[in-house]
Amino acid sequence: MIRRWPRPLSSLYARAIAVLVLAVLVSHALSMALYHFEFVERLTETQEERLAEKLEAMKHLLESAPEDAREAIAHTIGGATIEAHWNRQNAIASTPDGDEFARSVAARLAERLTGVGADDIRVATGTSSDSATQPRLLLVSMRLSDGTWVNASSGVYHAPGGGLKSALVSTILMALAVVPVGIWLLRIAIRPLRVFSEAAERLGRDVHVPPIPESGPAEVAQTARTFNDMQKKIGKLLTDRTSMLAAVSHDLRTPLTRLRLRAELVDDLEQQGKIVADIVEMEEMVNSTLAFFRDDAVAEAVRPLDLASLVRTVVNEWTDMGHEVALLDCPPCAIEGRPVGLKRALVNLIENATKYGDRARVSLGRGPSEAILTVDDDGSGVPQEKLEEVFEPFVRLETSRSRATGGVGLGLALVRSVVRAHGGSVKLENLAGRGLRATLRLPLSPGGAA
Repeated sequence: MIRRWPRPLSSLYARAIAVLVLAVLVSHALSMALYHFEFVERLTETQEERLAEKLEAMKHLLESAPEDAREAIAHTIGGATIEAHWNRQNAIASTPDGDEFARSVAARLAERLTGVGADDIRVATGTSSDSATQPRLLLVSMRLSDGTWVNASSGVYHAPGGGLKSALVSTILMALAVVPVGIWLLRIAIRPLRVFSEAAERLGRDVHVPPIPESGPAEVAQTARTFNDMQKKIGKLLTDRTSMLAAVSHDLRTPLTRLRLRAELVDDLEQQGKIVADIVEMEEMVNSTLAFFRDDAVAEAVRPLDLASLVRTVVNEWTDMGHEVALLDCPPCAIEGRPVGLKRALVNLIENATKYGDRARVSLGRGPSEAILTVDDDGSGVPQEKLEEVFEPFVRLETSRSRATGGVGLGLALVRSVVRAHGGSVKLENLAGRGLRATLRLPLSPGGAA
């Protein structure tokens, strides 16, 4: 079967990785938002408190100090973070109406300062000439009780970093640190699912394969025990069925033998011939049915084999028996299979082709991961609506495959049973013009895949 790439997010592994990456991105975005709105806001509030404290100290000292010392006092109190000057006139005529930030700062400063009304404090924002170190300034003018002014400027705190570019770089670095670890943990967590998938595939081919290990986390171990218990029950069911069919085989043959003996006592030779023919037909049906349900192909051990050698052998046998069977292509195809079961399936297809289509043309090819075997004939084909139905047990097409020339309708059912037991598939299709094609697809062994 050709392996195709899965659709995006079609597997649990891909979805888990997508959830992990999305969680990293969302958590990082939320962290940056909290940093910006919480930390920056609180730091700005702290900065305003310190500014208010220094303005309060300036107000008390400058109002009681002589005018020739006020400028030095303002410089001293301002320190390195605030540049303050004492003047007889204000540097800011009024707080700009359109600057909401400046208006909110002015209102908060007026609340913190003692004896300062709303008209005594003016705030504006500006930019420094050294925009790299202090891109934004907070300008404050505070009126003293004697009508003079303190004009101060302070840097406005802003979030460090390079904006969107910085956020993108930090997100990528976080993803590179977290995602590989998450992928490694996911591989460990999903590994039991792959074990169950492979075990289910092996179980479909052979119910007698060894059980899977019952280890790992509690849920995985419990699932493994349930799977092994199911496998054991299926094996027991098949064993019981085989035993029952063996008993049915013995019980049915005994009355049929008695009927054959009693038919010999019938004086009417015409009636005797009809009775014997019916008995022979019943024996054939019983033997075919029992052979199908015994499922010899599944009970047979799996071993490496070259499908090409098996195909050549079957074709040569039928050619030696006088049938018109041609082998077109037959490259080497290494598979893991049951030779007796595969031979029975191929014989059934060639027998149908020669019986109902006059001749058989066999061709073996190789795909990337599968062997493709086709058997063509020149018969009348099968009605389109019956192409799938003919694989069911006991289904026959009366128009072209009557009981007089055919079996009991188990040939194609056996073919499908054998092929599915090998993990393959089989289908029928009508050829253009005339004829029927049966196509078998069987997986190549790991060493035989192209």
